[in-house]
Amino acid sequence: MQKHRAGVPAFSALLAIAFSCSFIFPVEVTTSHPLQPSVPEAEASASSCDSDNIVVYEVDQPPATASACPTDPVRSVQLEDDRDYLIETATPGGTMARQGPELALGRLHPEFAQRLAGAIREARQAGLASAGIFSAYRPAAFGVGGFSDKFNSLHTYGLAVDMSGIGGPGSAEARLWYEIAVKHGVVCPYGLESRTEWNHCQPTRLKIILHANPLRDTVTAEGPISLETMFEAGNSVIESPERAAAPAPETSDFKLRMKVAATGRAESPNWCAHLHRPHKDVCGASSAQSERSNKSRMSALHQRGSSARQHRST
Repeated sequence: MQKHRAGVPAFSALLAIAFSCSFIFPVEVTTSHPLQPSVPEAEASASSCDSDNIVVYEVDQPPATASACPTDPVRSVQLEDDRDYLIETATPGGTMARQGPELALGRLHPEFAQRLAGAIREARQAGLASAGIFSAYRPAAFGVGGFSDKFNSLHTYGLAVDMSGIGGPGSAEARLWYEIAVKHGVVCPYGLESRTEWNHCQPTRLKIILHANPLRDTVTAEGPISLETMFEAGNSVIESPERAAAPAPETSDFKLRMKVAATGRAESPNWCAHLHRPHKDVCGASSAQSERSNKSRMSALHQRGSSARQHRST
């Protein structure tokens, strides 16, 4: 009993020493949760996975590799709903029917597809009950469109559509569509009065993809090399809704056509030179007349050559 009591002070002394040592050598405690990224990591994740980086793959085509950027589930569901709506409301023309609406509309740039869906919904609620897409993405190999080089067309990159159900050129219905579309960042750059391209709409006022544009390297004549790459390159072309809604610059086609009509001396836009058959209402009378004169000159040369051959044969 005496022996046990003697051990108590010794044990108390050891406890006191251990307690005092805990202040001298503090134990490191990890406070961050292992499942929560640090602030820099979270910021990097948010910046690299914004709406511009969402990847949409073709129907029934699995991704070759997992994307390093996880898709926002909410935006993905919304995009899927919007694409379904575009398919539901489409009036497929020849090139869309040839590919299938799912493919032709599925290759529209995601941002453009969502803008179109919003514009068409509002247009139908405003009285354009049959507004929809007639032609969307189409490969250069189809040989369709006004450009002699089909790679010039924004349709080749999923950045243009032709609308149906919006009335004819200059009509009240077309004017209503223009007013609604521009609010959603959709522009129809050839103008309301164009007899051939009034229903051609895009997410940008850019009208031609020239050879130096990076988009040219993302496709072949048969289609995109990679949808992800094509969409990423398309990001640099798409204008913000605010910029798209801004008034046209002083050199707009409308003012150019007015000058052509008034003086007959204004030059046509430089992209008109790439058109296979330039129309007077888009490129001005001078381009159309130049095209006709070129055809007349070629016809005369052909007839002259035929006459010379006949003369030699006799």
